[in-house]
Amino acid sequence: EMEQQNLPKPCLGMDRVGIWLELVLNEGRNRQVRRVTAAAGHKTIRLCRVSIGAFRLRKSLEPGEWTPIEKDDILLPGKS
Repeated sequence: EMEQQNLPKPCLGMDRVGIWLELVLNEGRNRQVRRVTAAAGHKTIRLCRVSIGAFRLRKSLEPGEWTPIEKDDILLPGKS
């Protein structure tokens, strides 16, 4: 079993279900992440979008909820 501190980038960590990855796409295609992980021999169980373009998505929103955009939601170049 792979140890947490020896995970290659872009691995964020492991839990009992699997390995968490962080992927950055400049242009997404339909089911692209699922196809890439399948080609590497891994099944994608869950996808979590954290930003769209220059906008960071808030974790506190439920599916279907919305809120006005604030300055802190805009990602500046070089910041994540």
